[in-house]
Amino acid sequence: MAQPGDMYTFTTLFLDGLNQPIAVDDPIIEVFVFNDEGVKTFLVPSDTPMVPVEGEVGRFSHTLQIPLNYEYSSTLFAIMQGVSPADGFTILVEDQLEVFSGNSSGGGGNDRMIARFVKGG
Repeated sequence: MAQPGDMYTFTTLFLDGLNQPIAVDDPIIEVFVFNDEGVKTFLVPSDTPMVPVEGEVGRFSHTLQIPLNYEYSSTLFAIMQGVSPADGFTILVEDQLEVFSGNSSGGGGNDRMIARFVKGG
């Protein structure tokens, strides 16, 4: 969970078909939201490179600041992709972040678990 103005880091660990960490080629991220009318708006453009996490094979990150004037839906979406060097297969990871204003409780709890979906590998 985050508030407007917060810094947030998306991280992912790319895994191969045997659930082993894999150093992918061209790891990228895109982050988007929807406004009240359902129009998709990118906060991080498609094909933005991710940064490798030092000392961890296959783990990459990207940090962004939630805009102070955040006026979109409460759920922010991230899609992270990397290409397996062994077979050229694209591994896709989806993540979500709940954004709440400082005067709300953020859904009634301190933390919420968010499902992460991995396609490929």
